[in-house]
Amino acid sequence: MRPNRLFRWLMARGPSNRPAKPLALPVNQRRAPRFSLPAGHTVICHQTIWPLQDISLLGLKVRTGSAAEIPDGVCSMTIRWGTQEIRLQVNLVWRDGDSAGFAFAESSGMMLLRLSQLIEPVMLGSSLALIDPAATLETEVGKRWFHGQHDTNLWVWTQPDSPVIQKWLLYAGRRIFSWKPDQGLEITAHSQKFCTPLLADEAQLVPAKTHLPWLRDLMGALKDPLKAELLMTLTSPRGSGPLGKRP
Repeated sequence: MRPNRLFRWLMARGPSNRPAKPLALPVNQRRAPRFSLPAGHTVICHQTIWPLQDISLLGLKVRTGSAAEIPDGVCSMTIRWGTQEIRLQVNLVWRDGDSAGFAFAESSGMMLLRLSQLIEPVMLGSSLALIDPAATLETEVGKRWFHGQHDTNLWVWTQPDSPVIQKWLLYAGRRIFSWKPDQGLEITAHSQKFCTPLLADEAQLVPAKTHLPWLRDLMGALKDPLKAELLMTLTSPRGSGPLGKRP
């Protein structure tokens, strides 16, 4: 069929009624869940500090800046996570704009254990989902219940029609954390034999230093508008008083 006849034949048929094929989605090649991180975690590579954006047990993503020079092949990288540091070998996998993804070049049992301990609060916080009050017959005004992995539970009480938090209670593993404006943060460690309260005030700084980074990582991973208010309760104001007490 000549080109002009083919054109007239196609025009006479009109538009096709068959649905167009959807565009193929990019293949997700991640073999382990990756968790977005709150600000403050960084990595050091070739004496350059980059913000750490997300992490898994197999790799991580950093914000490098568009002009950064990233070495090819295996290189040494140090993860700064609060007061802890992990030094490991990584491979550059991809680069897109001002971000880059690296895969861990080693997977020893000790390294995976340390990474699991670091990621734990982020994993728990990102798994917390709001439970519908209708499913629990909850009638208390302002109370919200979040449930997540490993039977982690967070209850938050807010003022009616306001995000201002009146108190919250977190049950995670063998620890119970609670906060009230007039009392601040209280930590209770419990086991099958005993229950010991640990008040995180200025007279007892050891529990506060131990648990606050863990709590900030967990609250920072919460996928709910209350996250900002919850993080505010973990910020110590100037002057004396219980930790987390709002000014």
